[in-house]
Amino acid sequence: LSARPSPGQVRDGALLIDLSGVVVEEKSVLDPIEALLSGAAPIGEHRARDIVRALDTAATDDRVKAVVFDLSTFLGGGQVHLTEIGEAMERVRKAKKPVLTYALGYADDHMLLAAHASEVWLDPQGLAVISGPGGSNLYYAGLLEKLSVN
Repeated sequence: LSARPSPGQVRDGALLIDLSGVVVEEKSVLDPIEALLSGAAPIGEHRARDIVRALDTAATDDRVKAVVFDLSTFLGGGQVHLTEIGEAMERVRKAKKPVLTYALGYADDHMLLAAHASEVWLDPQGLAVISGPGGSNLYYAGLLEKLSVN
């Protein structure tokens, strides 16, 4: 007997997606000897297609009332994968289900996902650091003069 609900039993509520680590195409092969000798825990990896499949299932499952992303320990992912996940988040929102994100801090990859959410929650002591693409200033004065643009 147990007082806890069975993990195999699905109830009405929110789907929590804890993105601890990085989003990848395929998970890395973990060498157990190397992991043991390194003394550090391996970085969590989540396949993009698994997240998209979970979101698409949540959009059509009547037991799922909302989707919540915990991005507190999210380390990022490729832009293509995050765009695919963002599109799946939009499908959940079109199914009239809220999509929420929470993080201690938001960086570029966090914001790429949060832009598709219904609500974005930030820890009161948190921060958002958006550097954007690139990293250098672009100057078009010479180009505009060549093209005779005023």
